[in-house]
Amino acid sequence: MQFKPKFNIFSRLWSLRYRFYALIVVFLLPALLFSGDVNVKNNVPVDIGFKSFSGNILAQRIVRQDLEIKAVEPTKLASKEKPVANSLLIEDGRLAIYDKDGNEITKFFEDSQIYKLMYSKTDVNIKQDQVQAKEPIKGVEEIVKKPETPTRKNWLNYPKYKIQTPIQYATLEDLFQKDDKGNFNFKKQIDQDPIDAPVQLKLKDGIVHMGSTVQPGEIGNSYIVGHSSNYSFVKSDYNTIFKPLESTSKEGEEFFIYDKDGRELKFCVFEAIKIVDSDGATAYKEFPGERVVTLQTSILGWRGGQLLATHRWLTRGRLCS
Repeated sequence: MQFKPKFNIFSRLWSLRYRFYALIVVFLLPALLFSGDVNVKNNVPVDIGFKSFSGNILAQRIVRQDLEIKAVEPTKLASKEKPVANSLLIEDGRLAIYDKDGNEITKFFEDSQIYKLMYSKTDVNIKQDQVQAKEPIKGVEEIVKKPETPTRKNWLNYPKYKIQTPIQYATLEDLFQKDDKGNFNFKKQIDQDPIDAPVQLKLKDGIVHMGSTVQPGEIGNSYIVGHSSNYSFVKSDYNTIFKPLESTSKEGEEFFIYDKDGRELKFCVFEAIKIVDSDGATAYKEFPGERVVTLQTSILGWRGGQLLATHRWLTRGRLCS
């Protein structure tokens, strides 16, 4: 005869206690982590272009606000205690910030970290969340003397690969559309036709400096493009000018740029990489406080049964003369 123990509800509940503990943790922990607590002081610095919300016991979220880019003429600043920036205009290296009514309010933000880091003419160094201004940045004309009788202007010389080519300059008019008032709309590019686009036409006569980037030798990433191939019916001596660099250029090499005033600027290659064609963030990457030139050419690959430019080859050099 088999003995059947008497059922005890308290013993059964005690044996399940760990499961109850687990349920309590599952339901209460998210509430502790993400529930708002208005009594918690916001101790995370938030600057222009960012906002914070959900101040809570264990976490605070910071998210980026994409400010609408709007080119407008500066107008007289209206009297406001707390201006709100909703548009930016970058012109001639200067950042202008406007409120929703089109009033320029740049002066309210000139002491902010992001303004100093990205747009001021003063180099900065961040230590322990403090922005410390250094001496003003020197222009290339203060580093390399302008020759009295230039031998070359607007020219690239890459000795290792025997590349000798003129440099053409694409202006903002070649890159961006304008609105009815004649202001640039930085969200709308000029039609990128592979044959007749302004940049493509300039590439027939050499390599092209992109007008939305700094001039060679200045602080920032000066971006220059050149063909590694082109349509056979396009007649040009420069259809394959950067082909020797493709997947070949290496760190430690040197190239020379003769700028608009004929200065000889020597650049030492520190990076040569392959990226996907759509990776604009890497292509136009900034190098704070450095004078960088990026030489870019396209790499062909098959996509959708067509031979297209699927990747880019970037050769980056720092000013070293």
